[in-house]
Amino acid sequence: MPAALDSIHAIALVTCFALLGTSRIGACIRWLSLQGILLGLVPLIAHDDGLGLRVMLLASGNIALKGVIFPWVLLRLRARTSYPREVEPFCRICRLDPLWHRRIGVVGLARAGAEAGVAAPRLF
Repeated sequence: MPAALDSIHAIALVTCFALLGTSRIGACIRWLSLQGILLGLVPLIAHDDGLGLRVMLLASGNIALKGVIFPWVLLRLRARTSYPREVEPFCRICRLDPLWHRRIGVVGLARAGAEAGVAAPRLF
């Protein structure tokens, strides 16, 4: 169970980095939707007493609100207004380096392997 929680939190962290480098409003809303769905799964994994009605309602309510309803409303409002589709990204380095998400993933995998006791190959 803790490995699944760690994976969900790591993916949520990567979505935060993706959100920092995204310049399109629609993409930002979709990243937040993915993050809401991922974090809505946490009660299903973190509980200790079995899958009760309370846990199922909490998880499904979180996923429905954060992952489906709020993004749908935001995308619909964006389509109705004359707000520009592009915004200035918070992190400019992400726009300058198009492979930033792959580099973060490689660093995360190397760290996970190091913690598991797997030796990383020498590149130089």
